[in-house]
Amino acid sequence: MISKKADRTAGALTVVIGGVALMEAVKLFQYRAGLWNGDHIFPFMIGIGLVLSGIALTVRGGAAHASIKLFPKGRKAVVLAAVPALLIVYLLLMTIAGYTASTLVCSLLLFRMIGSMRWVWAVLAAVLLTGAMYLIFIVWLMTPLPAANWMGVSL
Repeated sequence: MISKKADRTAGALTVVIGGVALMEAVKLFQYRAGLWNGDHIFPFMIGIGLVLSGIALTVRGGAAHASIKLFPKGRKAVVLAAVPALLIVYLLLMTIAGYTASTLVCSLLLFRMIGSMRWVWAVLAAVLLTGAMYLIFIVWLMTPLPAANWMGVSL
């Protein structure tokens, strides 16, 4: 079991870091465009989250660690290792196959691995996700995303 002293120390440090983020939010508040939009919002939200998490960790101590296992075994361990590897493959595949094809393939595999979906539902979900992302980022926001590049020819 992890010691309560270590949790309290980490919790106090987290509260301090959250306080620093909140001080930065106060400094940036003068540059705001409105109350809920501007440069101050992100450090404010991060600061609040860190302070609340730090307080919870300091107060609860080691109580939350009673049921934590060190590392999963079996299929969970394979999925745990495969997801980051698949995301790296996604980045590499995007430069070759383009955004649309790589998103379709990788989301299909992620739906199968993490969601444990049947192939029919995983394909449907991957097509819907890819279509929605294409509509949002490429059509509406006009974000330039990688196109397919086969043997030096951009498609």
